[in-house]
Amino acid sequence: MLARMVLPKEVLDHFIITDIEYVDTKTYDEPEMHIHLDEKIHPDLQGDSHFESKGFISPVEVTDFPIRDHKVVLVLRRRRWIDTRTGKSFI
Repeated sequence: MLARMVLPKEVLDHFIITDIEYVDTKTYDEPEMHIHLDEKIHPDLQGDSHFESKGFISPVEVTDFPIRDHKVVLVLRRRRWIDTRTGKSFI
């Protein structure tokens, strides 16, 4: 619930929160907050039989604004799609 309050609405329009974890690091006294987000299925592609979701590409980490002196890292995973007509993949 807290993550939904601090993340921009636009992020939550396109991604769902899958996990929130606190990671101890050697560079900071306080643990980092990692918010894991997976891309939602795009409505235009969801009902089209020519496109198949084939999992996710490697996650990307984006440093966000700190929350109460805790470094916040957004861990984003985008979907990988296959066009069944051409066999080409895209994100």
